[in-house]
Amino acid sequence: MAEEIRVSPLSVNFRHKGDEQEFSWPAQVLDLDPDTLTAGRGESFRNKTKVGTTEVAMDLGQIATNGGAPGVCIISNLMDKPADEDDYVLSVRAATAGTKIIDVLPGECHKFRFGTGVTAPYLISTTAGTWVSYMIVEK
Repeated sequence: MAEEIRVSPLSVNFRHKGDEQEFSWPAQVLDLDPDTLTAGRGESFRNKTKVGTTEVAMDLGQIATNGGAPGVCIISNLMDKPADEDDYVLSVRAATAGTKIIDVLPGECHKFRFGTGVTAPYLISTTAGTWVSYMIVEK
């Protein structure tokens, strides 16, 4: 088996006020072959941590240590949906004090790719004690 991560296919059906659409994406394979990645190490990093109302740098593990850059990120807000929808909203920032680029609501999971130039992403939450789990694959 190759050095890779497989992401299951996704299908979404949207129906609202008489409008109906369907979106689907095929399964994806994220290559971890060291010969194809920026630092040539095929790094990935997984972390589970608690985030509060003060921003914290995302730990990139060996990706940063070996001179790589963050690529694909799969992130999950592990909190249950609260009564107040503004509680436990997790945000990803491109850099310290930077613009929020992704919001992850309680119970949601997202997959995205960091853009060029993002080398030190940060996390912040609307409520102290928000648990998050994420995996980042080297660009």
